[in-house]
Amino acid sequence: MLVYGSGLLYNIANVGTNKSFNAPILGAGAGITFTNTLDLNLTVGMPLLASKSFNESRKCWFVGLGFDIQFGEYLNRLSQKRQAAKTQKLLTTAKAN
Repeated sequence: MLVYGSGLLYNIANVGTNKSFNAPILGAGAGITFTNTLDLNLTVGMPLLASKSFNESRKCWFVGLGFDIQFGEYLNRLSQKRQAAKTQKLLTTAKAN
């Protein structure tokens, strides 16, 4: 289970699909984490529109699907895999000689 808020304190860059939309967003969802630290999340969110009441803002809800990769973990595993391949190649070369 997760609860999130985006843009509640500040908005560094307006990278939305519409330049006039810069409202903070509240949301909640659920997800699963796989054994290789990949996360799959399904969320429901809503913007907190300054020009509308909370009840009116609730009518502007949306659904999000997220697939999160732990980038640091990915790089570590990639490095380990490359090191193992390099070690295997050195062992094969040593046996051949």
